[in-house]
Amino acid sequence: MSVRCIPARARETVPRWLAVGVGLLCFLASGSVWAQEVTLHLQGRDVYAGLPFVLAVSATGFEPEPEPEISEFEIAGAKVTYLGVSPNVTSTISISGGRRVESRRVEYVYRYRIEVSRAGTYAVPEITVTQGQTKAASPPRRFQATEVPVTDEMQIALGLPERPVWVGESFDLTVDWLLRREPSDMNFSIPLLDDPSLFDVHEPDDGSGRRRGQQGLPVIVGDRELNVPFTQEAVTESGQSFTRVRMSLPVTPIKAGSFEVPPTQVMAQLKTGTARDRFGFRIPQTKLFRASDVARTLEVRPLPLSGKPASFAGAVGTAFSIKVQASRTVVRVGEPIVLDILIRGDGRMEGLSLPGLINEQGLAADRFAVADDAIAGVVGEDRSSKRFEVTVRLESADVREIPRLGFSYFDPKRGVYETVYSEPIALQVAGSSVVGAGDVVSAVNQRRAGAADAAGTGASAAGDPGGAGIRSFVGAELGLSNAATTTATVWTSAAVRPVLIALYVVPLLSFGLLLWRRRTRDRRGQSSELRQARRELEAALSQAGAAPARDAAPALLSALRTLARVTGQRDQSDVTARIETVAYSPAAASEPLDEALRADVQALMESWLKQARAQRGGAAGADIRSIALSLLCALTFAGTLMFAAGAAHAEVQDPEQTDTERRDGPGPADALVGTPSFEQARAIYNQALAEQDRAARTRGFARAERMYRQLVAMHPNRPALLTDWGNAALGAQDLGRATLAYRRALELDPSLTRAERNLTWVRERGPSWLPRPRDRGALESLLFWNRFLSVPARHVVAALAFAAALMLLAPWGRGRRVLVPVAIIPALIWLLMLASIFYQRDASRDAVVLTDGLRLRAADSVGAPMALPDPLPAGAEVVVEETRGAWARVVLADGSAGWLASSGLGRVYETD
Repeated sequence: MSVRCIPARARETVPRWLAVGVGLLCFLASGSVWAQEVTLHLQGRDVYAGLPFVLAVSATGFEPEPEPEISEFEIAGAKVTYLGVSPNVTSTISISGGRRVESRRVEYVYRYRIEVSRAGTYAVPEITVTQGQTKAASPPRRFQATEVPVTDEMQIALGLPERPVWVGESFDLTVDWLLRREPSDMNFSIPLLDDPSLFDVHEPDDGSGRRRGQQGLPVIVGDRELNVPFTQEAVTESGQSFTRVRMSLPVTPIKAGSFEVPPTQVMAQLKTGTARDRFGFRIPQTKLFRASDVARTLEVRPLPLSGKPASFAGAVGTAFSIKVQASRTVVRVGEPIVLDILIRGDGRMEGLSLPGLINEQGLAADRFAVADDAIAGVVGEDRSSKRFEVTVRLESADVREIPRLGFSYFDPKRGVYETVYSEPIALQVAGSSVVGAGDVVSAVNQRRAGAADAAGTGASAAGDPGGAGIRSFVGAELGLSNAATTTATVWTSAAVRPVLIALYVVPLLSFGLLLWRRRTRDRRGQSSELRQARRELEAALSQAGAAPARDAAPALLSALRTLARVTGQRDQSDVTARIETVAYSPAAASEPLDEALRADVQALMESWLKQARAQRGGAAGADIRSIALSLLCALTFAGTLMFAAGAAHAEVQDPEQTDTERRDGPGPADALVGTPSFEQARAIYNQALAEQDRAARTRGFARAERMYRQLVAMHPNRPALLTDWGNAALGAQDLGRATLAYRRALELDPSLTRAERNLTWVRERGPSWLPRPRDRGALESLLFWNRFLSVPARHVVAALAFAAALMLLAPWGRGRRVLVPVAIIPALIWLLMLASIFYQRDASRDAVVLTDGLRLRAADSVGAPMALPDPLPAGAEVVVEETRGAWARVVLADGSAGWLASSGLGRVYETD
């Protein structure tokens, strides 16, 4: 735009107002030309081949609205990716000469990701920004890309899940940076994180491992720079030592698809040596190097549409729970109730939303009203929970409870939708009959009832969803154990194992030693006689070398014949005849025995001794081998009996925790208990036993049950304490834990009549169609000691009988014939005890249903058909044949088989 100025001579003839107006127009016109400006900015000072960088296009001087449009452009030899635009409006106010002047600056920043593969010079063309009739363009620019060498001194690797992930599933993206030198001025490029519309990257917080003040590494994610904490450790890769720097970023996929992930890269200055500056000081020398990963593929699957529950609102994770509390439980129709809803889980809580409460898995539309406004929850400090507050109103006077609320989530590991439920809350509505918490039986507790009323109707509340629980305890023994015997322990397999080893090994070793002494008694006597004969012959030879031959010959001949007899040799050599001939020669009266003859005697003695040792060694070796083999077989047999039978009957473990309890921890009521004592538990139990109000009595027993459960966990292997826990669970209408406690007590001590009686009582209260464990008939009655001797006790009795039988059979000497027949009695006891141990039913796979209403399904899936028409009540006893993830294949007493959720089972005991 050009402006024509008026000549000076004509200025006098032009009116003043016209001159002022023209000058103002010139100023505004010139200002409009220079107000809009487009500039280019490169991220960093240098550009390197293979390392993406961000080109920022800044447009200033435009109006805030509408958003200006930018022209598309290409850079020859480079890949250009548009990342988005961000507006920036700056307002300033100044006071000049008493006048208030306000100015506003608008800037739009367009970001592009530029990637060049080779070194060289690249040209950025003119980029035009348009807003209505206003345009502005950037001048063309050039930039130089340099090549960065690759080094073996550092490596980088991107860690992705090995399986396909689902939309909404959060996972940790790891970056491993291996170094052999000290780095500086590092620059990371993770192309997977550049597009925020595909992956949501969460900045790690204190809950994910960062400590306060911990320094992190800068990582560019889209248009953000995150300070990512890291850990480092020494590792060995391909025989070389590295320092591994590991970063972890939580990432959540937003869109589905198969993504080709370009290689992750890093550039850093590595120390190459030292040099001296102009002042003579040593300074480090560095050089820029590059490391690159390989291209990878990540598959993101969309959430399935089939089977999506009504209460699903986008939660993705492997474990969630819901807990609901009401601000009031005594209300009138139309009055508000604030529900405090706590969601816990292992998914991302920031984006978690609460599903609508009016649905088939929540509140009924004709009984409750809920505000339609979206509810923003508050994420907990541990980042694993989120709390919502919802106001609901009663629409009917017939409401007796806030029903259980369902919360559905998608399990990415199993690829199915799961639904968890809260516990219902009892309500008292004005104008209706008064109800208490004990009278409102939840879906979890409805089928825990198991006794018919005192009138003996025969109906089972445990099998009736609408039952009112156990109304009469006639026939049950609810008294607690003697306080002095409550903490008494019993023998366990681990405790008696050293005693069993001693009772088996010591008699075996003693028996073997006595047998060896008896078998080698004759040979040991012969060995002594042989040593004596050898000493006499050596003494006679020594005398024959000094005394005259006539005097020494008789003694030498006598010693030689004695040695021949002891060694079992016949003197067929000519040595004896030569000695006799020399003894009667004329020179024998004054000269000793010839040296050559004495050498022949010595050689003959050595030959006889060698043959005797060979014969004795062969016989003794055979005896020792036979005895050692017998002892080894006996030890192996005894050890096999002891450890095989002992491994099949391990100790009772601590009380079970379902998956929900392990995940959520103790509830509010459990937190109030703290660390209980035996006296507190007994006092609360007795107080509940004396309570007249049924609801208050049930609540008291429930509190006592929680205390006894903690005491059993702290003091295992105490059958009396387990029985007390079972009684408290029985009073609290919890037939599942009552059955489990009685079963564990009887496994430790079969003589507990109180536990046996109550277990039979609970079994009889089950529904008629539920199969019950049966004994083995006449043989069970024959092995009567099984009713009062536990498996470890039977092991000890068997070991004592084995030791007694072996000691009676041992070769003690005189009177052995009298003791051998007596050994039949302990040997028979030993065999009977071992037979009863092996006959004992293996209960290592036994389990009890703890959660009422579990459905037995034909396969390990929530969509599988039912294996039984009715749900299993709490207290049902099953045998676990196989465990597969969150499912367990169980078999009932009548052979019926199917799959149950393993979280609703409690194992009687587990093997070591």
